[in-house]
Amino acid sequence: MMRLSDDFFSFVAENRGVDPVVLRLRHHGDRRWWMPLALDHIEGLRKCGRKFVAEDGADFTPRVIARPLAVEQATSARIGMLHDRLAGNSRRVLDMTCGLGIDSRFLARGGRELTTIELNDALADAARFNFADMPNVNVVNADSIRWLAAYDGEPFDLVFIDPARRGDGNKRLYGISDCSPDVLSLLPLLKAKSERVMVKLSPMLDVTQTLRELPGVVRLHIVEERGDCRELLAVIDFTVPPAEPEIVVHDDNTELSLRLSEDAVAGDAYALPHPGMWLCEPGPAAMKSGAFSLLARRFGLSALHRDTHLFVGDKVPEGFPGKCRQIEAVYPLASSTLKAVGKNIGRADVAVRNLPRFTPELLARRLGVKSGGALRVVGCTVADGSKALIVVRKGTL
Repeated sequence: MMRLSDDFFSFVAENRGVDPVVLRLRHHGDRRWWMPLALDHIEGLRKCGRKFVAEDGADFTPRVIARPLAVEQATSARIGMLHDRLAGNSRRVLDMTCGLGIDSRFLARGGRELTTIELNDALADAARFNFADMPNVNVVNADSIRWLAAYDGEPFDLVFIDPARRGDGNKRLYGISDCSPDVLSLLPLLKAKSERVMVKLSPMLDVTQTLRELPGVVRLHIVEERGDCRELLAVIDFTVPPAEPEIVVHDDNTELSLRLSEDAVAGDAYALPHPGMWLCEPGPAAMKSGAFSLLARRFGLSALHRDTHLFVGDKVPEGFPGKCRQIEAVYPLASSTLKAVGKNIGRADVAVRNLPRFTPELLARRLGVKSGGALRVVGCTVADGSKALIVVRKGTL
């Protein structure tokens, strides 16, 4: 395990606010062995922001960051806490993709016996240093697939895998079998060595295709954070018979459980928008689920159009996984009246839904409105096939 002197931490404290590029030029040729690590660590700290600070203020930023790129690839504190919760009462856990060690730290909470494996020497050495305060964590510097194949101990209660989604030339990868390790080819080995597996997948993947390609999934968590879909998290349980997977939508405030078969039989109800109604826009995680008919039925809403994926209701639907805003005005979208409507609106943020040939930028330009202010304008296709401009206040319930 690396041994860092007070000089290292003093240097970091004195220079963490300095541009890393400036620091690298200034200390080019510095022969102190820890200097490259200190420069990488400072660059990593700048990338962290508050990513690893929990809602209660607890800071999970690693004491040493050996590779700044690992910060971008690491789980946030909020999602790490979700992984901890989903690990449940697992006693013996294996993390096959340690990286910066954020997931490992959360998976080791509550005294779980954790083995975490990292192929990269520098990251593994940093992880040993960072986990020195947790005797229940064993850091292994090895190829995790070869290590697991040779492992002959008691089966793990849970294996966590966050496959690398970068290929040659730092190219982004999305397909399950394209990432490393390839979970699909690993399934027989994982079944022999564990009871459950949690696999962190790209948020770009299609839900239906993921469930079709990855057998044995009992739950697929769609995780949203700060307005972006951050990950799909597939839970595979080898101890239960096959059944229709549960899909769980997580946003910053709500958690919604559903099954796609429910959506298939939900049916659709349509309505035209009117002032005083509430316009409900599903968040990215709910959008990713594709269960639009079920959303409408469960929350007592009507769809504006089959392909618009916006809903209206006479009252605020409690627990809706998205944003609900009261409608102030509805205008027909006609080229001859756009400028006049724009003058009436003033400043506003503009969005489009199911509006062919329009982008938010084009619609804003045609309206002659600039972003900002208290209003939001949504251009969309509605139930009777006409195009409408729906004006709402930005305040969200």
